[in-house]
Amino acid sequence: MTPERTTPFLMANLGSELIRFFAFKEQHKMDLASASAQRALKMIAIITERDNRSAGQEALLLKQIIEDALSAAPTLSIGENDLNVYFAPFALRA
Repeated sequence: MTPERTTPFLMANLGSELIRFFAFKEQHKMDLASASAQRALKMIAIITERDNRSAGQEALLLKQIIEDALSAAPTLSIGENDLNVYFAPFALRA
């Protein structure tokens, strides 16, 4: 049985993908990090298309975090713990 792809379900999966993205980036596996970022951006596109309220706005902020992390000179510092704390409620709801 395939679970319904609700916004909380997508946000929980987005959290997993972002944790994977930052882990690959930290390991300097940029090809894997790039692929992970693309999967995350696809989820963000679905979320923002579906929900232009709070989840959509939060997804757009996460898109900015990904774009910053992929830039030549990132300005944000996001850690795995930050992501775990942020996405835990979505995972519990999903």
